[in-house]
Amino acid sequence: MLTAMAKMAVRVGSDSLALSVINGLSSRATRPVVTPAEQATMRGASKLAFKTQSDMVAWQFDPAAGTGPLVVLTHGWGGRAAQMAPLAAMLAQRGFCAVIVDIAGHGESPAKRARWEYFVRDISRIAPLLDREVHAYVAHSASGLAMMCARKQNRIQARKYVCICSPSHPFPPVRAVRAKLDPRESVIDLFKGDLAAQLALSWGELEAGVAFAGCDSNLLLVYDEKDRFIDHAEGDKLHALCPGSRLIKTTQYGHVKILSSPSLSDAIADFLRGA
Repeated sequence: MLTAMAKMAVRVGSDSLALSVINGLSSRATRPVVTPAEQATMRGASKLAFKTQSDMVAWQFDPAAGTGPLVVLTHGWGGRAAQMAPLAAMLAQRGFCAVIVDIAGHGESPAKRARWEYFVRDISRIAPLLDREVHAYVAHSASGLAMMCARKQNRIQARKYVCICSPSHPFPPVRAVRAKLDPRESVIDLFKGDLAAQLALSWGELEAGVAFAGCDSNLLLVYDEKDRFIDHAEGDKLHALCPGSRLIKTTQYGHVKILSSPSLSDAIADFLRGA
């Protein structure tokens, strides 16, 4: 019923009203249930308490021996930190201190709405909150693009960046809006402009992969050939834009299950160590 009403409003309303309706619907990210396997893994993490920015929700997996290089892991749109827990735990077993975060509007975050700019903001503020240098950022799907935008804007710095099944630009929400609401092209243009503004780049720059440009040898790209949400050809596109980057393709996981792949954690750990 809600979608039908929104579709009618988008079709008969002004462009500005249509954009408002689209933004209202698209900011409602799902909050998936934590699976039993994720719950078990999360028991090995400690929840972080911040003196400031009390709305930030994060957990830390410590390596067995002392402290290791800090790796920040972030989930995709409609995901949650627990989805990154298996990978974080495996990285901790390999000597890294791994921190996972619930981006605003996701997981246990108190925020009721999700926006792309929240991804950029939350990824950017983890290092100051922890008061530690970040060795690497590992991001899934939408947060991979947001992470690279934050890097491009000099809001984050790290030695390594890992994008797992990340889009080259924010086409997934545009694709979803077209399929569900069938808006006028003028409304789509406004929506693209709003998405671009949240990421602090123009739509043309985002399409051209400007957010990823210049990363090269400190970038690892990971995609799965059975991913039905982000086509693995996105990896080829970004690898061509960043010739020194590394590209890994798996063949059996899809968009989310890839996060719990032991072979993936081994490949990421090797990359983070510089192997």
